[in-house]
Amino acid sequence: MEFLADMLDLQTKKEVKMNCTSCNKKLDTIKIKIKLAFSVDRFNENGTWENVPNSIGIPEETICEECFDKFTDIIAEVFNKE
Repeated sequence: MEFLADMLDLQTKKEVKMNCTSCNKKLDTIKIKIKLAFSVDRFNENGTWENVPNSIGIPEETICEECFDKFTDIIAEVFNKE
């Protein structure tokens, strides 16, 4: 029953159709939301860090399990270098 509630727009009771933002596969059993926040600072001549204008971002993706597995494999590879 929870699954049906998640798949229905609670206001209109219509099915909410959604696709993976990475591979465009229809999301019909599970969806995973990923938000990555980043900002860029630079060291200036005064010896302090300052934010680079227009460099803050928080992209959001809604992806399928397969794309999430690929994403986590890439993250693990990048951060597990020895």
